Amino acid sequence: MTFKTNGFTPEGRGGHEAVLLKNTIYFIGGSRAIPNASPFKSSIRSYNLSNEIFYLDLASPFSTTSPPYVDLSGTSARLQYGNEK
Repeated sequence: MTFKTNGFTPEGRGGHEAVLLKNTIYFIGGSRAIPNASPFKSSIRSYNLSNEIFYLDLASPFSTTSPPYVDLSGTSARLQYGNEK
């Protein structure tokens, strides 16, 4: 199985789950703010649940300005629905 590491930068989020397994931290779900200009934003809906799953390998040094996140969302690991803690 191959994963792309270039160009993936996750959007800011809250309410996500994260777990550290050995030298890898996995991030799951959460919610992201809906932009003000979006027709989907309303007084009762200002956040979208995320179904993304991605990780960061902490075993090797990396630049904190461009961490090498690996997106698993396009694989069978993707959540069917959004998730928030």
